[in-house]
Amino acid sequence: MKHVLNHRVRARALQPVVMRLIQPDARHPRRDIVLVNASAGLVAAGKAQTFRDAMTLAAASIDSGAAQNKVQALARFTSI
Repeated sequence: MKHVLNHRVRARALQPVVMRLIQPDARHPRRDIVLVNASAGLVAAGKAQTFRDAMTLAAASIDSGAAQNKVQALARFTSI
């Protein structure tokens, strides 16, 4: 149980940082790093065939607000 609580505390602490990185109108090098990491996950999960396609999907997720909604849902889930 202690491990789960520590994970929840870390998730809550990181939420503001992640939210700033995935603002739809944000354009900075940190966003690029988020896109590269997300694209690797999308390719590994089979959601995209190439990193270029995955970068496009990741950017669309951020720009539409879908990524932000997922982070908020995760924050709600981890605060249960």
